[in-house]
Formats: sequence, C-alpha cells, structure tokens
Amino acid sequence: MLETINNQSQQITALINSHTALINSHAEQNKVLAQIIDQNNDLIAELIQDDEDNESSSSRYLDD
Repeated sequence: MLETINNQSQQITALINSHTALINSHAEQNKVLAQIIDQNNDLIAELIQDDEDNESSSSRYLDD
C-alpha cells in the first residue's frame, strides 16, 4: 500500500515538473512573440508613414 502511494506520488511529481517546464517554455515563447509583434507594429508604422510621405509629395507634384 505504501509502495503504491509512493509510486503515485513520484508519478504526480514527475507530471507536475513536466507541466512546469512546459509552462515556462510557453512563457518564453510568449515573450519572443511579443517582441516580434512590437517589431512588426514598428515596421508597419514606418511603412504607413512612408506611404503618407510619398502620397503628399506626389500630390504636390501633380498640383503643379
């Protein structure tokens, strides 16, 4: 009986450790994904600004 309880306890501990490692891995992945999203947002903002600058400069020439 005690041996069975001990085995189950070890299995539960191993499962908890496995889940903890998985959660930590996901947390690291989330950090990396957040950085990628921030970089993409910055690039999109730059592209939008470039497009707006190009539109205003081209319309300036069309007005002449």
